[in-house]
Amino acid sequence: MRQTLGERGHQVTAFSRNADASHLPLSALAEAIEAGGVDTILHLAWSTVPATAEQDPGVEWREDLPLLASSLGVLAREQAKQGRAPRLIFFSTCAVYGEPSGETASTEGDEPRPKGWYAAGKAAAERLIGRFTDRTGIPAMILRITNPYGFTQGEQCLQGVIPAMVQAALAGAPFSVWGAGDARKDYLHIGDFCDAVARAVEGGKSGTFNVASGVSRTVGEVAAAIEKVTGRKLNLRHEAARPWDVQRGKYDNGQWRKESGWNCGKNFEEGLREFVKLLAKRK
Repeated sequence: MRQTLGERGHQVTAFSRNADASHLPLSALAEAIEAGGVDTILHLAWSTVPATAEQDPGVEWREDLPLLASSLGVLAREQAKQGRAPRLIFFSTCAVYGEPSGETASTEGDEPRPKGWYAAGKAAAERLIGRFTDRTGIPAMILRITNPYGFTQGEQCLQGVIPAMVQAALAGAPFSVWGAGDARKDYLHIGDFCDAVARAVEGGKSGTFNVASGVSRTVGEVAAAIEKVTGRKLNLRHEAARPWDVQRGKYDNGQWRKESGWNCGKNFEEGLREFVKLLAKRK
């Protein structure tokens, strides 16, 4: 994402609560905002993923939401002082919808009904942002993202079924499937994801939008596609379904396409082939 934004002429500075060679300390963000050197804030910081959130219930309320409230407070003060503030783009998740009430795809107008702690934390963050924007006028956009794939990660902390399943196929290792393999998910190629983020930065708009491929596939269909692309047979082992895992995820991306001109252009199998080649280069 940082590379995509840089290629499109944007200067990107990364901040983190855990500062390192690639990230400035989070405290420096407030200073940058007050100095007038920030146009847009991309808020990706979160302490959990869906599975880890279930292991420590409520951690988002102890860590993530207070940090978000602090950042929103800085923006509100800037809005009051200068009459303008940097626009906040918050990365949420389509999991906030929970299970759909019918067969139609979830739209931005549907009431969030999160199942797990991770999605509940994101929904709470959305409500917090809404309160600040309504009361202070700070500009904000919420992107509800599905399941990005196609980018490299550390092998010890793989996030998402696709990278973990591809690694298992290439290594000949067993892969645990939650449930019967009929849970439906929406998978978004990293190239389409980064293009969506760039359009969000450049569009200057506010609101809440689904950023999704618009096509849902079962875990079993994903496994079959990975076997075809890798030429390897997966050793699938079935476990009990997780009660917090959305089983029928399907999301409408029409509002975002209309607003931004974005289109999900990456063919799923083509995206898998590119991902497998990317992993092979790392070996």
